[in-house]
Amino acid sequence: MPHANNLVAHNAMLSAYAQHGHPQQAMDFFASMPERDLISWNTVLDLSSSTKYPANAKLIFETMPEWNLVSWTAMLAAYAQSGHLHEARELFAAMEERDVVSWTVMLTAYTQAGSSIAEARGLFDAMPERNLVSWTVILAGYAHSGEIDQAREIFSAMPEKNLVSWTALLTACTRRGRVEESRAVFDAMPERSLFAYTAILAGHAQDGDLDRAKGVFDEMPGRGIAAWTAMLVAYARRGHLSKARALLLAMPERDIISWSSMLAAVAHSGDSSGAARLFQWMQMEGVAAERASLLCVLVAVSDAGDLASGCRWFASMELDYGVAPGRIHYCCVVDLISRAGRLDEAEEVALGMPVEERGESPDWCLCLLGAAGSQNDARAGARVARAALEMDPGSSQSFVLLEKLCGLSV
Repeated sequence: MPHANNLVAHNAMLSAYAQHGHPQQAMDFFASMPERDLISWNTVLDLSSSTKYPANAKLIFETMPEWNLVSWTAMLAAYAQSGHLHEARELFAAMEERDVVSWTVMLTAYTQAGSSIAEARGLFDAMPERNLVSWTVILAGYAHSGEIDQAREIFSAMPEKNLVSWTALLTACTRRGRVEESRAVFDAMPERSLFAYTAILAGHAQDGDLDRAKGVFDEMPGRGIAAWTAMLVAYARRGHLSKARALLLAMPERDIISWSSMLAAVAHSGDSSGAARLFQWMQMEGVAAERASLLCVLVAVSDAGDLASGCRWFASMELDYGVAPGRIHYCCVVDLISRAGRLDEAEEVALGMPVEERGESPDWCLCLLGAAGSQNDARAGARVARAALEMDPGSSQSFVLLEKLCGLSV
C-alpha cells in the first residue's frame, strides 16, 4: 500500500510539472521515479506529443511496456500536430480500438496537413460518432480552404454550436471578402469574443467602410493591439493620416506591425521627412528596426527622389541597425540611383547584391535595363540584359527592354 501511495503522489507531481510548462523538469522527474505505471508513461508521452518533432514521442511510445487507447491517441496526436500525415494514417489503421477523440485527432491531421478537404470530409462522414470538436474541425477545414458555402452547410447541420464554431464561420467569410455575410453571422452570434470583434472590424476596414469599422471599434468591450492596428490601417489606407496618427498616439501599446502600418501609409503619401521622423520615434520607444519598417523609409525617400537620403538610409541598414538589406531594398535604391542618371553606380550596387538575395528572378536587373533605355546607354543596357537573360532565359520583360535597346547606337 505505501508503494501505491508513493506512485500516486509521484504521478501527481509529474502531471504538475507537465501541465505547468516545465517539460524538462517533468522528464527529469520521470527518469528518477523508482516505479512507473501506464499513467506515468502516458503523461510523458502526451508531453512529447505536443511538440513539432514526433521522434521523441515515438521513442517513448516504443519503449512503453504496454499501451492503451490514451497511448495510441497521444502518439496519433504527435504525428497529426507535426504534419506527418502518412505516419498518422498508418498508426490510425493499426489501432484496434478508436473513440471519438482518436477519430477527431485523425480528422485534424487531414485538415492541418494541407490534404484535400474531400479526404477530410470522407473521414468525417465515416465517423461512427461525432462531437462538437469534430464538427468544428471540419467547419474550420472548409473555412481554411475557402469553401465558404460548404462551411455554411456544415454550420447549419451542427447539432450544437459554440463560440469557436461561430467565430470560425465569421472569420472564413471575412477572409474571403464576404463582409455582408460575416456581418450577418456577427449580428446573430449569441456571444462574442474579442477575436470576433476584431475579425469583423478587419472585414469592414478591408472593405473601406470606415463608419462601420469605427462603430465596431467603439462598441468593443475591450481592445487588443490587433483591433487598434486594424482601425489604424483602415484610416491609413483611406488617406486619413491625421486620424491614423491620433490613433497611434492613443494606443496603449504599439508593436512592430502597428508602427510598420503607419510607416507604410506615410511613405505612400510621399512624406519622406515624416516617414523618417516616425521611424526615429519608433526607435525611441525601443522597437527594433527590421526589414519592413526600413523599407518604408527607403521607399519614401526614393519616391521623393532624395538620392543622398536614400543612399544614407540604405548604408545605415546594416551599419546602424544590424539589418541586412534584401533584394527589394537593393531594387529600391538601384532604381533611385538609376533615375538620377548615375547608371554606373547603380550597376555597381546591383552587382554587389549577395547571391542568396538575387535568387533566380531577374527583377533586380529590370530597373537598370529601363534606366539604360531611357538614357540611351546601350552598353550598360547590354551588360545588364545579359545578366538578366542568364538568370531567366524566358523573361519576356527582359526581351522587350532588350529589343528597345537594340535601337540605340552603341
